[in-house]
Amino acid sequence: MPTRGDRQLRAIQQAKQLAALGARLKTIHLMTGLPPRQVQRLFFPDACTIPRGRAPDSADACLIGAKYRQLRNQGLAASEALILAYRAYQSVTRSPYRISLDRAFNLVSHIDGIWLARTPALTVLTCPGCGCEFIAAIGTTIHPGEACPFC
Repeated sequence: MPTRGDRQLRAIQQAKQLAALGARLKTIHLMTGLPPRQVQRLFFPDACTIPRGRAPDSADACLIGAKYRQLRNQGLAASEALILAYRAYQSVTRSPYRISLDRAFNLVSHIDGIWLARTPALTVLTCPGCGCEFIAAIGTTIHPGEACPFC
């Protein structure tokens, strides 16, 4: 069983990864439990370098959501799955990225009903026509012959 020191070290390691990916203080705080002032002191000593704002929504969210769901189904913790899913998204798209880490955080919060969301509002569905995975509202049903966002 991990000690308090082990958990703190793991939180700081995750915070470092999140900061490198461009996460805002609030996102890092919610994912790691580290106080925002500590995160700022450790990773953003110059207040001008603190990331702000969110990128617009796009179909790229499907890439992140599908990879996140795949990793969670393999048993990874939510925070680890988000970091790896976002890195996978970055590896198949070019900068500037249309989805920020903070937007991806918001997305997966609503897929799993964690962090920002009390209950899941989104799900990852597989199109019966093309096999692509896409994000949809909970309760959405797709029927053969209906086009998904990628068909």
